[in-house]
Amino acid sequence: MSSQLDQLFAPVNDDGRETTLDRVFQVDEEPNNVEAEVQLLCSLMFRNDGFDQVADLLTPDHFYDGALGRVYGAISALIVRGDKANPVTLKRVIPDHTDVVAQIAGCDIISVMNNVEYARIIINMWQRREMIRIGRIMAEDASSGDMLDDPHGIREDAEGALFALASGTQTENGAMSLGDFSRSSLQDISEGIDAARRGEVTGVPSGLTKLDELLSGFKPAQLIVLAGRPSMGKTALALSLSYNAARDQTKRKTGAVAFFSLEMSKGELIERLFSSVSDLDYTYINKRALNDPDYGRLVKAEDTLRTVPLYVDDRAAATIARVRTECRKIARKSGGIKLVVIDYLQLMSGGNAFRPGDRYALITELTMQLKQLAKELHVPVLVLSQLSRKVEERDDKRPQLSDLRESGSIEQDADVVMFVYREEYYLERAEPVQKANESLDKFGERYTQWQERLSIVQGTADIIIGKARGARIGSVRCAFLGHRQRFSNLERVA
Repeated sequence: MSSQLDQLFAPVNDDGRETTLDRVFQVDEEPNNVEAEVQLLCSLMFRNDGFDQVADLLTPDHFYDGALGRVYGAISALIVRGDKANPVTLKRVIPDHTDVVAQIAGCDIISVMNNVEYARIIINMWQRREMIRIGRIMAEDASSGDMLDDPHGIREDAEGALFALASGTQTENGAMSLGDFSRSSLQDISEGIDAARRGEVTGVPSGLTKLDELLSGFKPAQLIVLAGRPSMGKTALALSLSYNAARDQTKRKTGAVAFFSLEMSKGELIERLFSSVSDLDYTYINKRALNDPDYGRLVKAEDTLRTVPLYVDDRAAATIARVRTECRKIARKSGGIKLVVIDYLQLMSGGNAFRPGDRYALITELTMQLKQLAKELHVPVLVLSQLSRKVEERDDKRPQLSDLRESGSIEQDADVVMFVYREEYYLERAEPVQKANESLDKFGERYTQWQERLSIVQGTADIIIGKARGARIGSVRCAFLGHRQRFSNLERVA
């Protein structure tokens, strides 16, 4: 056995050749299909109308042959600006590749019907080359450095690169000219206009009409902070938003929702969702005080919930690295991810990099990394946050940006800051008591005013938009059904 191990880890074989371990990532010729590249370019050169079939699939970087990729880029540029792409115009645009253009033009003209198939072959070969490249980088990183170095960073880099490859995106594009991304941005605006005309929001919908009117949904790469004092219903609101987003699977907004619960268990969360979906009182579910018809409603609610792509991770002390890894797993499993929710910020862990008492530095680092995560995954990240006790010391309990706990970086890094505020909660705890020397009539007047105000705000909550990049700030009043653990539009509540 020991001789087999010695042979496995020996640097060279007896004949002096490198071992299999050293040759793992040495490929004589990387995967390619130059014939498919040439045939596609020939088809596009003589039939420009076939370009639309592959415009959203291919980029010049997908081509194995750099010269052929340059020709594709020139064809793309000519057609996009409304010019003809043919051997004559291409030779003027790329004079240093006239011989390549001539060789392509000499091929037999291929039916436009084959364009998509050729594009798929080209992308398939590119993906294989990228896998080899990622493997080489991982092998080089793993073989270098001190033996006690933490390998998690190497694994995360490799996972990120593979996730980007699986998602159809390339990593490390670096600086790009305006022309490199202006067309895709214009297309995104056009799709947004069409969606707005159909009455849809451009981002991930919250399910709350007035909130979507203010924000147009939650946008990709946004960091959204939802803050509030205890008992305001932060988790109930986050669950409502998550469930609404996961249910909406329209063409432009497919994908799963990832919910990271650092405070409540999966069991607690699913019972809250049971209450919301079945329209049963949460207290009865919690106490298991249900009759047979009520239980039947729970069964129907479970049938509904099991079809909703909402994933819950209730492990404690989550780190950014774990959230990132889990999101990639969910995206691979469900075919994409559309929203990440974390409940809540102050319970997240910074690993071993921060001293236990250094909360300011930890929160600052966490909010910065959450914003980076939103950009990396290109999805909105909604994180819940506590508010400082300063709110309770004021007569006006409505929260404001200065109430965010422990770090001004929350306000700085967030694209959107929302507060949930329930005036009913404070009014119920401020029932008037007759003062000394106060007449009964005066007290009765105060008590009547209190009752009238309580009746107005009962069963409601305000979502206050304190900050919104590219959108309007304001306040949205919605229905809060605490016994159903649900936030909804006011007009939908009887």
